[in-house]
Amino acid sequence: MGVSSTDVANWVTNDLLRLVKESGAQFDPERVPATTLARLLTLIAHSELSGKAAKQVLELIFLDGDDVDEIIDRRNLRMVTDRTCIRDWVKSILDRNPEQAESYRKGKVAVKQALVGQVMGLSRGKADPLLVQEEMAAALAQEMNE
Repeated sequence: MGVSSTDVANWVTNDLLRLVKESGAQFDPERVPATTLARLLTLIAHSELSGKAAKQVLELIFLDGDDVDEIIDRRNLRMVTDRTCIRDWVKSILDRNPEQAESYRKGKVAVKQALVGQVMGLSRGKADPLLVQEEMAAALAQEMNE
C-alpha cells in the first residue's frame, strides 16, 4: 500500500501548516523535509504507526528536528501487528467479559465493537485496529461453533 497524493496534501495543509501557524514562524521546508514527511506517511500506510501517533511525531520533528524512527522508538509508538499478541489480548478480553460474548452469540452484534474497544484499551491504542477486528471476529465465530 502506498501513499496517495491526497494523503500528502492533507498532511501538509492540515497538520504541517497548523504547526507553522501555531508557532508563528515562517514556513521553512527544511524544518520538515519532504523525505521526512514521506517516511512518516509510509509508516502509516504500512500500519506501523497510527495516524494519532504520527501527528505526535510530526510535532516533535517540527519542534526539535529529530529523526522519525528515533522519535518512534524513543516513545515506543510503533503499532503492534503481531497476530499472536493480538490474539492473546482478544482472548483476555473475552475471558474477562463472558456475558458480552454471550450477548454476541445471541445476536447482539454491536457488542463486538465494545469488545474491540476494550482490546484497543488493553493495548494502549497500539494494536493494529484492523487486525484486532479480524481476530475478534475469528474468536467470536470460533466460540459460536463450539
